[in-house]
Amino acid sequence: QLPTPTSFKKGTSPDLGFTMQYPSDWIQDTPQSSPAGNKAIAFHPPTQAQLPVFLSVGEISTANSATVKSTAEVNQANTDGFGSSNNLLNPQPVTSAPKQRMIGSTSWDEQDTLYTTGNGTAIHLVTLTVKHSKNYYNILFFAPSSVFNEAMTKYYMQMLGTFQFTA
Repeated sequence: QLPTPTSFKKGTSPDLGFTMQYPSDWIQDTPQSSPAGNKAIAFHPPTQAQLPVFLSVGEISTANSATVKSTAEVNQANTDGFGSSNNLLNPQPVTSAPKQRMIGSTSWDEQDTLYTTGNGTAIHLVTLTVKHSKNYYNILFFAPSSVFNEAMTKYYMQMLGTFQFTA
């Protein structure tokens, strides 16, 4: 069973141009920039080994966004990258998952994938992408499948429900 947050606090990222509430005992990391100019910021519990839940918000640079054909392309790239960077096996689409999700009064395109870890644990990844102004933005979050619905209820729904662009 996952711990229930006692409260949520407002996270702000002027770099990426959004606000969002997150569990008050979680950490908001410093934004990271890739060599290609993309930015991302992560929100997670203090000890992920005990609590393997995590949400990040990313912004694809204007130059890179100009070469992206669709939100589906971003979601697929994130799905592939997440699997390979975490040594996950057997990616399977979750066909019962929604294809779009309303976040901050905007419809984001969604892709859900199940992976298996080396020791057989199932991981459920959600990647959501939208084009806002000239840039693509992505929200990525995951949890072990065994507690995914609980993580949605306790953490992610509140986080997604309070997400707003500020720029």
